[in-house]
Amino acid sequence: MGEDLPRAAVIDTAAGFLYIGTNTSPGVIAKVRLSDFTRVGSIILASGENQIRSAAIDPTGGFAYFGTDTAPGKVIKIRLSDFTKIGTVTLAAGENNLLAAVIDTAAGFAYFGTNTSPGMVAKINLTTFTEVGSALALTSGENQIRSATIDATAGLAYFGTANSPGKIAKINLTTFTEVGAALTLASGENDLESATIDPAAGFAYFGTSTSPAKIAKINLTTFTEVGAALTLASGENDLESATIDPAAGFAYFGTSTSPAKIAKINLTTFTEVGAALTL
Repeated sequence: MGEDLPRAAVIDTAAGFLYIGTNTSPGVIAKVRLSDFTRVGSIILASGENQIRSAAIDPTGGFAYFGTDTAPGKVIKIRLSDFTKIGTVTLAAGENNLLAAVIDTAAGFAYFGTNTSPGMVAKINLTTFTEVGSALALTSGENQIRSATIDATAGLAYFGTANSPGKIAKINLTTFTEVGAALTLASGENDLESATIDPAAGFAYFGTSTSPAKIAKINLTTFTEVGAALTLASGENDLESATIDPAAGFAYFGTSTSPAKIAKINLTTFTEVGAALTL
């Protein structure tokens, strides 16, 4: 009871656990064992550490990080070995509502995007667990970061906005600067709530919160949209989550509908595989 509205999750496949953050006040982090798909336990966060809406994980380092939908935003650090809360970083004033996160474990940094106008990206040093300087403010009009994905090898991260049409900001992680102006998608490709990436193939995919939903395919080399977005079937609306299996050649997008649906996308043909799975 009370572990409601799961809105962020990370997985440690090697250890066999899933960690889920709730959109409650205070937030709760639940641990699920994958082998028998059972709940192991949960951590109730402190007062004010509310509404977990983003997450990132460093399985090798042994920590997970959860961002809150508060003003200012907060980042919670969880040690995985004994499932304990290590600490909290409260961001600077105005760095609010952390709805997207990515992590570069090799470099030792995590990045959280804010739901502000313009959007901002906060950089967290994982070793010292402190914010690195001030958050990077995107260009005026690049508002409300709702999704993010990363190509750590190339040193680049991509943040999707809630603009209409949606925009994608490209961030150089080495210099921590925005690379040119954001890519503006076609009309109707609005509110980019989810994202996933295939760095080896050179493409990223952003899902919209529209009815029906659309998926935009981005060429990372040219930083342009590849043709028109893929429009899903009627009733497959509001893509708020995404994941990818590059080796098998598929991506999966989850809806916020009732009941929820999962759309399976063939990455080679960039088409939907049959009707979405209804949960």
